[in-house]
Amino acid sequence: MSVYSNNALRVAVSSSALFDLRKEGEIFAEEKLDAFRAFQQQNESKILDRGTAFRLVEALLKLESNEDHVPVEVLIISRNHPDVHLRVINSLKHYDLRVSATILTGGQPVLPYLREYQVGLFLSAEPADVGAALRMGVPSAVVYPPPNSPAEPSDSGVRIAFDADCVLFSEQSDAIFRRDGMAAYLEHELLNARSPIPDGPFKSFLLAVSQLQEHGSGTLRIGVVTSRSSPTHERAIRTLATWGVRIDEMGSLGPLDKDGWLRAFRPHIFFDDSERHCNLAARYVSTAQVPYPDPATVSPGFAMPVGNADLRGRFLLVCRGYLKTKSNKGLKVFEEWYDGHLSTCEAQTSEALLKELSVSVESTPDGLERRAASGKKDRTAKLARFLDQLYAKFVRSV
Repeated sequence: MSVYSNNALRVAVSSSALFDLRKEGEIFAEEKLDAFRAFQQQNESKILDRGTAFRLVEALLKLESNEDHVPVEVLIISRNHPDVHLRVINSLKHYDLRVSATILTGGQPVLPYLREYQVGLFLSAEPADVGAALRMGVPSAVVYPPPNSPAEPSDSGVRIAFDADCVLFSEQSDAIFRRDGMAAYLEHELLNARSPIPDGPFKSFLLAVSQLQEHGSGTLRIGVVTSRSSPTHERAIRTLATWGVRIDEMGSLGPLDKDGWLRAFRPHIFFDDSERHCNLAARYVSTAQVPYPDPATVSPGFAMPVGNADLRGRFLLVCRGYLKTKSNKGLKVFEEWYDGHLSTCEAQTSEALLKELSVSVESTPDGLERRAASGKKDRTAKLARFLDQLYAKFVRSV
């Protein structure tokens, strides 16, 4: 999917990523929609405070442009309620932010809008939306609250900092370290020092930013900071070289924490997959977590992930287990089924359907599955038919 539209990089942010809406979120959670609406009406002219993504958006919109070339377009795409719209518009005017469009879905999924408008980066405070966007191939991250003691970014240009493994690169190397330990990790990286690391979820965004550098769109500096150190950093450096991107600063820190490097680099935003590194960084710089690897990439099986695993990821995991595949190949029909059916259901209904699907898959011996209505014996047709039956039971009967 191209991240450009009319030669511009499209960046989408939720309203709670662009502005600090923590108080409003508490009112909605504790006092529900009527109290939220009343609060917005009473504070319609009160300007919203800057949120985590504000400095990045402000800097991106200041990049050099002319009538023929706008390097970056910014959209607000958010689950927030339309009652906050006037307050958002007033705040945009106050800060002179030239946002191209504002889409507030009132709690409905944002994924269709990210797809329709070919978004190249999505920042949100909603982990479920970020997880769904990542699976669709959109570089996405969950913003942390704004830093209390910020290391203010430069007044001119844009500075973006990336972690390496699980952000720019895949989780391959990190998974070996977590599964087999340091010795196996070192052996693997040395043996593959001249083999590029597989792509991670933010490669396309890095390439897009690199193209902005080449077009001379103002001062734009890219920093990469990684826990790799000698000798494993060689593979990371060689991989970036094969991509043809210009890295302005790089920190291979080994056991050192990243927050010191970040305070010195002063990025407008920092992307990392590690909760620990994000917690440290968020005290000083705007930080967003890339929740990766995603639940849908877990090895197939019928055991359901727990905790914060996303509903869509768990659904696809069960489908993979039934299809007996180790990859996402052949899952497109079920991704589309989920987006067209469960993505707009009440959470309780979706969870109930997913639970029965999981139990049914676990308890059905191989070879004894129901014959598909079409007469076909392939597992895809059988699963699709069964999903339609479950949907009729749990949704259409409500």
